[in-house]
Amino acid sequence: GTFFVGSTFSVSIYTNTKGAEINAIEVDLKFPPDILQVTSPTAGESFISEWLAPPSYSNTGGTISFKGEIPGGIVTSAGLISTITFRAKSPGVAKVEFLDSSRALLNDGKGTPIFTTNIGGVYEILIPLPEGPKITSPTHPDLDIWYSNSSPTFSWGKERGVTDFSFSFSQNSQENPDTVSEGNVILRSYDDVADGIWYFHLRAKKDGIWGRTSHFPVRIDTTPPQEFEPRVETHSFFVYFETRDRHSGVDHYEISVLNISKNPIVAPFFVEGTSPYKIAFKEPGRYSIM
Repeated sequence: GTFFVGSTFSVSIYTNTKGAEINAIEVDLKFPPDILQVTSPTAGESFISEWLAPPSYSNTGGTISFKGEIPGGIVTSAGLISTITFRAKSPGVAKVEFLDSSRALLNDGKGTPIFTTNIGGVYEILIPLPEGPKITSPTHPDLDIWYSNSSPTFSWGKERGVTDFSFSFSQNSQENPDTVSEGNVILRSYDDVADGIWYFHLRAKKDGIWGRTSHFPVRIDTTPPQEFEPRVETHSFFVYFETRDRHSGVDHYEISVLNISKNPIVAPFFVEGTSPYKIAFKEPGRYSIM
């Protein structure tokens, strides 16, 4: 497996008795203490019911030991001895290997040792990739709001050691820019972007290593809702209305009821309303509903 410096991972130790019945087992492992560190030597449901000695380990010498009994014996093809938790300390290739002293003892009243093929593990420990740059947008600052501005601008900071940036702009939320440098600019704008949800993707090259990708979404909707006409029921004074918006949806409706039989006609006053909307007429006349 491959893991990053600072992370923890688990290694499970199993045994296959190959049809033989055993009642005791001894496991001695070694690992590179300059690369790995044991944080817990035991986890999981081990088939060992009695430990002859508590599982022990040394993060200085790079060793782990298990000695246990199974009263009554056991035959197993994949018996869990223990699950060891390691922490990755430094980069490199770490081998977790069985020592020759590892063995299982037959349940024959004599403690006859049987020797099996022991297979260790190889783990590659890498330096974590640098985090992606922090992206902001002066034109589309809120990630959850739809904007009618179709020309988004993005900006980001430049940390010490960063020499290059690579970026892309698409409707794929998980896209990763290539490793071709776009220079060391810290601002990028796009014009006449189509309606929809778009993503700006950015990664930086620091100390010769391309880091992780940051993603910044923008929501663009320049198209107004579909045209519609309110329907009025004159006998009940209810107004019915509904329309649709392809991208951002309809947030709310505003309605104005204006008495146009008066002179002069006053400017319309809009209030938020939902359909059906009850008109509270106060006097007879001709009315315009907007």
